[in-house]
Amino acid sequence: MSTEVLYAVIFILVLSTLAVLLWSWKNRDENRISGKNEAADEDFSPESTGTDCPLCGEHLPRGTRVHSVLFPGKEFDLMRIYGCRHCWEGHASADLSASRNSRRCPSCGETIPEGGYVMAQVYNKPYRKTHVHVYGCTVCKPGRG
Repeated sequence: MSTEVLYAVIFILVLSTLAVLLWSWKNRDENRISGKNEAADEDFSPESTGTDCPLCGEHLPRGTRVHSVLFPGKEFDLMRIYGCRHCWEGHASADLSASRNSRRCPSCGETIPEGGYVMAQVYNKPYRKTHVHVYGCTVCKPGRG
């Protein structure tokens, strides 16, 4: 075999390897952004979907919202978290009779009074989930939010 043919074969192998690596890296980023997880193709029961309210602990079905207000910043955003429809009296569809728990601060554990809220920092990192860091409430950090 001549050296030109050998170099051409090596060049084609290197190009095809790079193409496969680039394709797999691109698909990995798309799956991370869209939240797809090919390993988790199991059926979910209604009890396992959704999340819990960070203040009262009431289970919230998927799509239920916790009322919060976001204040944009330079490094991170500030957020006031008021609660879900089970624990916050100002919610548009408030159903306070359904909640078995009072609103408690995840940071200090104190009961949040009527009109109070929890303060948090929100970090938006590219290609990652939004990170929310609760640092207090109107009881344990008065005047900070």
